[in-house]
Amino acid sequence: MREIMKWEIDAVAGGMNCIDPATFQRIQNKAITDAILFSFITTALVGSVAFGLTSSLVATGGVGLLVAPYAAGVGYFYSGTWNTFYA
Repeated sequence: MREIMKWEIDAVAGGMNCIDPATFQRIQNKAITDAILFSFITTALVGSVAFGLTSSLVATGGVGLLVAPYAAGVGYFYSGTWNTFYA
C-alpha cells in the first residue's frame, strides 16, 4: 500500500473547508497550549538573562511583560499543529 500525499488529502478534503468545528477547536486548543508553554519558557529564559545583567526585579518584570505577548504569538503560529494544513 502506498503512502498518501498531502496534496491528495487536500484535493479530496478541500483544505480546511470540511473540518468540523470540534476538530478545529481541538487543533486550536493545542496551538494555544503550545503558545502558553513557549511563552513561559521564553519569558523565563529572557528574564533570567535580564536579571543577570541588571540585578533588578523591576527590569526583569518589565522585560518579561514585553517579551511574553510576542513569544505567545510565535508559539501559536509556529505550533506543530498547523503542519497538518500548511506544511
